[in-house]
Amino acid sequence: MPELDGFEFIRLIRESGYFAHLPLIVLSGEESSSERIRCLKLGENDYLIKPFNPEELSLRIENLLRLKM
Repeated sequence: MPELDGFEFIRLIRESGYFAHLPLIVLSGEESSSERIRCLKLGENDYLIKPFNPEELSLRIENLLRLKM
C-alpha cells in the first residue's frame, strides 16, 4: 500500500467506530513471528502467508463469520 503500511491500516480500522467490529485477516508475504505478533496485538483475527490456498482462506473466513454470529 503506497500511502501507509499494513500495521497502520490495522490500527486505523480498529480505532474507527464504523469498521472496528469487522473480522480482519492479514495476507502477508512476511513469515516472521514478530510480524504476526505485532498484527495480533493490533487486533487482527487471522494471518495467512502468501502464496496462500484460496480454499484455506475461504474456510478461515467462514470460521470467523460463524464466530461473529
